[in-house]
Amino acid sequence: MRKIFWVIFGVSALLLAQGNAIFKVTDYPDHELCPRVSPDGTRLAYVDLKLNGPFPVANIRVATVDGKNAMLSTTGQGPQIDNQYPSWFPNSAQIAYARQVIVASNFTTYSIWAVPLNSANGTQLVQNNYNFSVMPDVSVNGDVVFVTSGNLNSPFPGFPPTRYGDVPPPASAMGNFMIAIQPAGESVVMNAVPGLYPRWSPDGKMIAYSAWNPTTGWDIFVADYDPAQGLINFRQIT
Repeated sequence: MRKIFWVIFGVSALLLAQGNAIFKVTDYPDHELCPRVSPDGTRLAYVDLKLNGPFPVANIRVATVDGKNAMLSTTGQGPQIDNQYPSWFPNSAQIAYARQVIVASNFTTYSIWAVPLNSANGTQLVQNNYNFSVMPDVSVNGDVVFVTSGNLNSPFPGFPPTRYGDVPPPASAMGNFMIAIQPAGESVVMNAVPGLYPRWSPDGKMIAYSAWNPTTGWDIFVADYDPAQGLINFRQIT
């Protein structure tokens, strides 16, 4: 049985497609975004976004796949709380996510954290040399997390100011790029590849992502993953 979750922005709810039937599993008063189903198929992680007050508040919630028994899995230090982009570890008991952190007076950035699904106490996975890290995706065996990183001086999500012939384009043009990190906390930069939204294949052998093509704009690329070399054999598929 296949289950697909997606967000409908008109009512800001998560929908479940199961066979030919469609069910709404969340609803107002909050907004729900970024649904991710656990590897064992029993739980749903998503972003709970509250827009009341001077600052939006985004946290990760975990529920059963029917949207019931929802519980808060992240917290933050206000007034700006922003925890987004959940990605499950293979044990279905821990979630990687992007968390807004304060690094100086009136200055914040994003880093990758991990949290047990039933605890609000997250642990920072990595501190790297880049200004922000978002959009984590955990490998099938949990040993590597691909994330999008970049410089806060570049527009997010990183529209290149100039058209380039390279595939993918140079990081200096892209503004944002993907790196591989180890959940143990060590930053591992593997041929930092300009791109966004990295997603592992189910067998852990390939990454799909969005990148800029000088002729057609944003397109989907895939690359093979080699533990020693990082990403290799880049192909554009759209």
